[in-house]
Amino acid sequence: MVFKSFKNISLFYIVVIVFLTAAGVYIAFNTYFWLTSIWIFILDIGVIIVLLKFIQKEYRKLSHFLISVDQEDFSPPFSKSFQDLDLNKAFNQLSQVIVSLRDKAQVNYHYLQTIINQIDTAVLCADDSGKIVLSNDSSNKLFKKSVLRRIDSLKISHDNLPELLKNLKTGEKKLVKFEMEGGVCSYSVQVTKFKLLKDNFSLYSFQNVQSELEQNELESWQKLTRVLTHEIMNSAIPISNLSGIVCQMLFDESNQFHESIDKEQEADIKESLDTIKVRSKGLVKFVEATRSFTKMPKPEFQDVNIKTTINRIISLLKPKLKDSAIHINTNFPSEEIIVSADQS
Repeated sequence: MVFKSFKNISLFYIVVIVFLTAAGVYIAFNTYFWLTSIWIFILDIGVIIVLLKFIQKEYRKLSHFLISVDQEDFSPPFSKSFQDLDLNKAFNQLSQVIVSLRDKAQVNYHYLQTIINQIDTAVLCADDSGKIVLSNDSSNKLFKKSVLRRIDSLKISHDNLPELLKNLKTGEKKLVKFEMEGGVCSYSVQVTKFKLLKDNFSLYSFQNVQSELEQNELESWQKLTRVLTHEIMNSAIPISNLSGIVCQMLFDESNQFHESIDKEQEADIKESLDTIKVRSKGLVKFVEATRSFTKMPKPEFQDVNIKTTINRIISLLKPKLKDSAIHINTNFPSEEIIVSADQS
């Protein structure tokens, strides 16, 4: 609409100038009214001056319009030279659109800020120069600052943190410990790098994993306790039972030593003592292996006779089998069955 009006007015002035010029030339060379032609030429010059002023004025309006858009100054012009102009209508319409877009951008920014302030994870966003452009309440609480301006300022909370963040790669996680009021807390730090227009940004997240570490530590101790209890009971109970059986074979109810011991009892006593010896050594080896919780002991493979192993297990379970009235019959092949295994 604005450019159409400018075109029509300019065309009108040009037509008038051409008409006056043609009329002045015709009267000057074809009639005796040369004085009239002079006045026509003077009027023609006046119209040209008016046209130039009109173009200059429109140029100034367009220049003012573009400068206002560039400076985001959408206030109405106070100068009379810019009032009641067609360009003002277009200016007002564009101003309303830009102001609306700017308001929406501000609303979206506050909406995003509100969301990230509700999460427990500390979030920081910084540009290539290390300037922090976005942070949430959790990060302010973590670093004990109301305003975070630069990555280098985080050195107060942790000496190596700025250098760690700068060297952190996308997808990589680092564990950082912070001193809090309740003690030391462990945080998992990771970064996501992205680009907006021509600027590069890094989004850092600090997630509190102290409760997870404590839970994993508790579960590890529970598993270790179950293993220790199982292994100790597997050795302690048979040793106790076999010791009691040997004691019954060697002494009577009045605690007197049996002088007459038959061959079968002698074999049982020897087997029981051998079993106690093996289980005691196994228990000692297990305790030595559990002194270091950082690595499990490697199995020591050797040739193991299946018949000997089964007989030893039956001997260990003899008190339970006797109390439960269970009798076991074994039948082994004539050849020995040897396997490679860890005897412990």
